[in-house]
Amino acid sequence: MKNKIIQILSNATALPILFIGSGLTRRYLDLPNWEGLLRLYCVKSPYEYYYDKADRECRDHSDIIYPKIADYIEADFNDAYFTEDKYSKSRKIHADDISKKISPFKFCIADYFKSKSKEIQECYSNEITLFRKIGNKNVSCIITTNYDLFLENSFGKDHFNPYIGQNELLFSTIYEVAEIYKIHGCCSKPDSIVINSHDYDLFVKKSAYLSSKILTLFLERPIIFLGYSVSDPNIRRILRSISECLENSQLEQLKKRLIFIEWAETPEKVGISERQFDFDNGKTIIMENIRLFDYSVLYSAILSNKVKYDVKALRRIKSQLYELVKTNKPTEKLYVATNIEDNSQEIDFVVGVGVYGKFGKVGYRGITADELYLYAIGKSDLQYDDDMILKEAIPKLHNGRTILPLRQFISRCQSIDCINDKVNFSFNKSQKDLLSLAQKDSLKKRGYKKLHCIVNYYKKHGLSKTISNIFISDFSKIDTDDLKEFIIQALEDEPTLLSITGKSHPCKSNFKKCITLWDILVYSLPAKQRIQKLERDIVNESESS
Repeated sequence: MKNKIIQILSNATALPILFIGSGLTRRYLDLPNWEGLLRLYCVKSPYEYYYDKADRECRDHSDIIYPKIADYIEADFNDAYFTEDKYSKSRKIHADDISKKISPFKFCIADYFKSKSKEIQECYSNEITLFRKIGNKNVSCIITTNYDLFLENSFGKDHFNPYIGQNELLFSTIYEVAEIYKIHGCCSKPDSIVINSHDYDLFVKKSAYLSSKILTLFLERPIIFLGYSVSDPNIRRILRSISECLENSQLEQLKKRLIFIEWAETPEKVGISERQFDFDNGKTIIMENIRLFDYSVLYSAILSNKVKYDVKALRRIKSQLYELVKTNKPTEKLYVATNIEDNSQEIDFVVGVGVYGKFGKVGYRGITADELYLYAIGKSDLQYDDDMILKEAIPKLHNGRTILPLRQFISRCQSIDCINDKVNFSFNKSQKDLLSLAQKDSLKKRGYKKLHCIVNYYKKHGLSKTISNIFISDFSKIDTDDLKEFIIQALEDEPTLLSITGKSHPCKSNFKKCITLWDILVYSLPAKQRIQKLERDIVNESESS
């Protein structure tokens, strides 16, 4: 079976795109299907009551029955949310969402998916391990209708850039590599979630751009549908819009690049056949239908495609070239980097092109501490190479005292040579080393400060008090997403907290510690695992030679 899948994928020269539905996260996170999700929020009547009501209204439009059910459940749930005592605590936590007129139905669904996104099914741990590996070099990008964070947690938000909803796709520059397109929204932005009939009406009305973008992807790369039912209305709607744009001869060519993965109930039912989708416009789309019991077979086949370059690096190159050519009146000099001291014929990448004004004037040894911190939280205007950050920038910035936020760079580095003494100084420190003597003394005398939501605390009490309380709270109970959100919000409110223009802020030093704390909490384990892997690779190479 694996060899057959490899052969199918080999027909295309480009990396495949994954089109992922809820079946995948039902498998790996034990999340409910659409009906199961709606059942969780039936507070006044049983689900069957809402289904019957929607069914009678949607007899001629069966594809919108679930959004219509959601309408009725949402109305009853929101009434209960604002009136019943059991939601009083939630109303306090979500005071900001309520003030923004976000539906409680949506932000409660978002909370549910956030809480479930890391609870993987251990029985599928081997499959999940392989799935995570394909994100490094073996898939181009991902389209999904899922709300959860499984993909971001698997591939890394810094590795695959997520675009949430059609608006972000419409108003952002996308590069079609190392990206996740969350076309039905995401739990990280509750108001983006597409679930009721109003949401779907807007989605369909704005879908022209989405359909054209998906068509471009379909024509250039293999598309693997994973986690969908053959009757899923979302897939049928997208495929129908694609069929409208193509002639029958073009649809026949498309057949070679479309792969539909179907779950087989038993190992005996696996196999490969053709799947046909017929539409009311007289068009037909045919694709390869692969029935799998064990998805490791698929992931291993995808990994068999030998690719030299990390997709994140390819996205960076593509973005820099885009910046270079998007204006026909360039005002800055070009900078050509040829810092490769090797005459080997095996070198594939020799010349790097960028805008001199944005890169050449800085250079890795000229990166300021503030610029490093901005880059660490994804707020830098510049793009750097993680290995060069560790090799060149960190030694220059090291002052023998400050713990720098470098674990994420280590987690992505490609060579053990990057781990020099100056890097090790910060890497070998723990979050406790960030505490001042006064903070350590306070913890001994008074114990931990309870800080349930950093962002809400910041809005009520301001920057200085928030930072002080972060460092006398229990680090193990800090929500890292909450901490990151606070960091970004504070920086938006006070840009001089990290300023490359020389301006300063009285809280700058402690604010930088917050960034380092976030880096330690999120990237300590990935960084440790990366170093171990690089060390094993050296041992394996020496043994093989």
